[in-house]
Amino acid sequence: MAGATSLTAGLATLVIALCGVRGQKATCHTPTKTTNTFYDFKINDVFDEKLIDFSDFRNKVVLVVNVTTYHGHTHQYNGLNALMTDYAGQRDFLVLGLPCNQFLKQEPGANGTETMNGVKYVRPRLTPLFNLTQRIDVNGQYQHPLYRFLKSYCKSVRTEYRPSSTLFYQPKEIGDVYWNFEKFLVGADGHVKFRYSPSVQPIDIRPDIEALLGRHVPVVG
Repeated sequence: MAGATSLTAGLATLVIALCGVRGQKATCHTPTKTTNTFYDFKINDVFDEKLIDFSDFRNKVVLVVNVTTYHGHTHQYNGLNALMTDYAGQRDFLVLGLPCNQFLKQEPGANGTETMNGVKYVRPRLTPLFNLTQRIDVNGQYQHPLYRFLKSYCKSVRTEYRPSSTLFYQPKEIGDVYWNFEKFLVGADGHVKFRYSPSVQPIDIRPDIEALLGRHVPVVG
């Protein structure tokens, strides 16, 4: 009996663990007849000086991340930089960081200079090796069209909301970005392939990046 109880408890623990892993990543689905792609969008850079035209990213795999400076996941800037370093010179992968202040107001920089000063001199105290855009909304009435596009093909990795006191947008919708550092991985065909929980570390996305680049690393959906 004790052995059976132990086995049952072990199976329950395994199920919980598997559910936790599955809850970290969602596979996205693109209708076969759609003509919309990631390349349709444009956005200003962090200093509002240069237009970033996503059509320049054709045939590249792109990791899209809503970033912030004053949050526990800000250390992920290091992992994002590491990915850029790993693929430097290959020109087939890049990271795109989009500052957002909708979650506990943890990206308060009013302009690009304030945002970059926070990243360079406060936390995580580095220079990003990837493109940073102007600050945008990823949820709510004024969300950037890019995020409407990304979310339309990917179920949310979380089914609950954070407390309303921490969310600075309206209205709330099914599929909203859950928190800072949620990630979307876009394939070289311009369609979004995977969506990841904020807690997923950049290095843990590398097998999916490699698979989308055709390097024979299996992607686990």
